[in-house]
Amino acid sequence: MNGKFRSRAERACGGVRSLLGRTSGVSAPIVGAAPAATPGDVPAAAERADLIAALAGRPGVHQLQDVLLDYCIARPGDSATELAALLEPLDRHPELTATLAAFLDCDLDQRRAARALGVHPNTVDNRLARTT
Repeated sequence: MNGKFRSRAERACGGVRSLLGRTSGVSAPIVGAAPAATPGDVPAAAERADLIAALAGRPGVHQLQDVLLDYCIARPGDSATELAALLEPLDRHPELTATLAAFLDCDLDQRRAARALGVHPNTVDNRLARTT
């Protein structure tokens, strides 16, 4: 997908979000948005948008990045490119990957992760902040 198309899609989502924000007193719908590069891609994009909306579960316009983890679980492989792009920056910083793995292995306990890594708990916090 080229940058020009992505820009249009993002502007369209922003416009719909703006319209939804003006509907006071009206129940806002849950909308999934997925781009289609060609007319032939429209059926697959519509299916993807439906799943995005189902996974979002709250009113508004949602794109793949809003529900990426849930989408990856629901459709393994279908979003591999998007997930790889999200995780790619971690490849340059192995300490961040190790910290994230330790944090998950320690049931999201920062102090246990710090002990497992042999670092100060604030170091765990700082590294986790850099992963987002």
